[in-house]
Amino acid sequence: MKKSILAGLLAVTLLISFGCKKDDPVTATGMTAKVAGNAWKADVATCAYSQTMNLTQITGMKGLMAESIQLNLFGNTTGTYTITNSETSAVGSYVLNATAEGLYTTLSTENPVGQIVITEFDQTNKTVSGTFQFEAYNLNSAKIAITEGKFTKVSLIVTQ
Repeated sequence: MKKSILAGLLAVTLLISFGCKKDDPVTATGMTAKVAGNAWKADVATCAYSQTMNLTQITGMKGLMAESIQLNLFGNTTGTYTITNSETSAVGSYVLNATAEGLYTTLSTENPVGQIVITEFDQTNKTVSGTFQFEAYNLNSAKIAITEGKFTKVSLIVTQ
């Protein structure tokens, strides 16, 4: 009897250990990117859409010093939003710290480069997913490249 109980427990333990697959990184929620070639991962990521302004703002924040990446675009549909010098263009920003030198934005250059691609804007399940990349500058004209950016199933808040 003891042998069959032990065999049963062993079988259940093996089933649990090897039967559970690890989280698929593609479906994990949050925001990641490379900042100046270094891996970056947000501790918290959110998305807010203002119906009145037709403005979507996707933000990822990391650490206590509020290091963040912020994406702004006009619209709430899937598609590619190009970052240009137009007033209705998408905008990308990276905040390293709370100083003027620590704020990098695509608004600080006459010829910004980048794009935000929305692959999912799900107002039913309240999530947004997509990719991004851009070059941003601080007030001293120092450039930083944000590449391989991705946000997955980020919580969406819709306001008036």
